Amino acid sequence: MKYEETWVGLGLKPGGHFFVGGLESITGMIWNLGNPGLSHHFTMKSTRLGPGLGAGGDLVVVYFFKTKDVNYFHGKKISDWGVNIDFGKIGIKTLKTAAKFKGFINSLKMAESLKSIASNLPEIRDGLHVVYNEYEMTKINGPKIIFMEIPVAGLEISAFWVRGTMRIDSQPLPDTAPATFPTKGRMAP
Repeated sequence: MKYEETWVGLGLKPGGHFFVGGLESITGMIWNLGNPGLSHHFTMKSTRLGPGLGAGGDLVVVYFFKTKDVNYFHGKKISDWGVNIDFGKIGIKTLKTAAKFKGFINSLKMAESLKSIASNLPEIRDGLHVVYNEYEMTKINGPKIIFMEIPVAGLEISAFWVRGTMRIDSQPLPDTAPATFPTKGRMAP
């Protein structure tokens, strides 16, 4: 791995899904591993298509590989598939509370299974994301972006195809900004 061609960053990703589709966006900052003083803001707004319901917010760790200039990704359309199983603390608490209503749950004979699934869903989801990202790492033969999501809050279950557009905003160094603005023949105030 060449550090000057590797970028790492953090972002926030709010998103939601309503039965057949949804929206999400990622906003964050990335730094070059070879020159940590070199940084850029980035955003990516995406649409989702597939079954699901809910909304949530994630912390996202972003990796850009095999590129010295992240502007390569500016304006690029990026598509992938995704699965969100996000019950967050509120969702897990809600599922555990539902499991206490014996008349409802016992009639379905699922009380213990529901408690077990609710407790393990975040680990199952995270494990699937790690396996998928490891698979993606084996396919790198040119510039590549990989997102690793860490659920923060939400209540969502969805499976979808997602397509978005990446935007990179350059961050000029403080000493490159002009000291004065041109006045075009007029005196500056």
